[in-house]
Amino acid sequence: MNFKIQNLKLKIFFLTIIFCGIFGMAEKSWAACVGPAQEAVVSAVVAATYGDTVEVCAGSATWTAGVQGCAGNTALCMKKGINLKGGIGGTTSITLAGAAPYGAILYEPDTTSISNDTPFEFSGFTVDANNITYYEGVLDVSNSGTTPLSNIKIHDNIFKNERQETINLNGPVYGVAYANTFIECETVIREEGRNEKSWDLGQREYGTGNNFFFEDNVISATTVPSAGAFSAGQGGSMIIRYNTYDLGQVLLDGNQWQDLHGLQSMTTDDNDSFVNLQCGYAPFNVPNSCYPERRSCEQWSQIKTEWYGNIHSNLYNPYSTPQEWMRLRGSWMLMFNNVVTGTGHMPLPDIYQYSCDSCQNGTGTRYSMHVQNTYVWNNLGNGTNRPIYVSEDNCAHYAVGSPYAITENVDYWNYNPNTLDGNVQKGINCGSAVPTSSCAIGDGYWQTSYSPCSEVPEEMGDMKTYTQAGRFYKCTAPNTWTLYYQPYTYPHPLRGGEDTISPTSPTGLMVN
Repeated sequence: MNFKIQNLKLKIFFLTIIFCGIFGMAEKSWAACVGPAQEAVVSAVVAATYGDTVEVCAGSATWTAGVQGCAGNTALCMKKGINLKGGIGGTTSITLAGAAPYGAILYEPDTTSISNDTPFEFSGFTVDANNITYYEGVLDVSNSGTTPLSNIKIHDNIFKNERQETINLNGPVYGVAYANTFIECETVIREEGRNEKSWDLGQREYGTGNNFFFEDNVISATTVPSAGAFSAGQGGSMIIRYNTYDLGQVLLDGNQWQDLHGLQSMTTDDNDSFVNLQCGYAPFNVPNSCYPERRSCEQWSQIKTEWYGNIHSNLYNPYSTPQEWMRLRGSWMLMFNNVVTGTGHMPLPDIYQYSCDSCQNGTGTRYSMHVQNTYVWNNLGNGTNRPIYVSEDNCAHYAVGSPYAITENVDYWNYNPNTLDGNVQKGINCGSAVPTSSCAIGDGYWQTSYSPCSEVPEEMGDMKTYTQAGRFYKCTAPNTWTLYYQPYTYPHPLRGGEDTISPTSPTGLMVN
């Protein structure tokens, strides 16, 4: 009898331990998240150290911009590389309020985070910009140093109702934004590399990881003009790939959609004070308006951009004249395998070079900022291959010294397989075999087993497989083809744990 009672007491004791352990762990897990009230999240971020994860609880909160420890007002300031993770226990919804000139949510890493390239991750939030214009972004990553940040991940967020910049990157910033949804946002991403801080790195190759990648995002809108745009300048380098756009008949606005800035050569007055005038730009459009003794190159060109494998639907252009699908103003660009459908006059890619090299800082060819080494092929607008053309070239009019004219098949090349100079190719051709034809220096060739090679898949899964398996050859000497480029590994390696589409194997490619 006593033994049974004793045994029963032991069972109750152990059951109590198990019961308390389970609920204790549950309580600990729940207590591990903070917020979503702004004060609680700010406090947790301040208390966190490098590499910590700060988990933000489910719920709704308004974050108001104010003095939070960064330059200028922000709603949340982060100085150390951390993982800020929302959605713990459900959905974390943040509505922004108040002016934030340096970004509403700002990662401004300190010198330790920069020198150690400490990872920074932002995920799991729904952020409503509340139709406020944040010129430096809803989320702003700002690197003031010369060492690149290469461990930046922004993923699985919903961004809503932004009228200027959504994700904004300043300085040498590499990494990836993926699996985000953008609803009624005008410019979804902008990268500016802080001019010489990025140019001086000399990282101008195509097909490398020295870029910020924007991949597998979904963009939708019904009211915001030119929704889903991206922009790069002042040393920015971006890869825009495999994103899906439903623009809901959104109107193209301001004559352009995507924008890659060139060198904005700014004049100064006699006292060397900034007067915000582009050299050779109306109403100051006179030859040699940017003399060397008066030059002050405040805003350098973007370095390089690759834009490929994106599918856009419902682009709307009611105007009778072509609008600009892409405005390229300077330096390098690869633009290929993009699909656009919509109504009205289908826009074209466009070169609008408003200043040349005459006011550039730095010396040598690696600082040359006029449009060059640019290749455009297999970009289908309502089923028609759309070439890029020059609409404005101030290099030909306002350069100091001898004018330089941006010229097809010298500075940029279009898909043009039927144009020959004798037996020599001019432009970009394509086919399934490695090229062996005669060629002129600079000509290009896209090798793909997809047939016909001048078309691209309209389903995203096939688009990825087809594009990743492709190779681009460049004519590097008369009649000499060299393998020049292949798309960077997909998914981006920072994503981790996901199936990779091999850049060397066309396995699974849909062939027509």
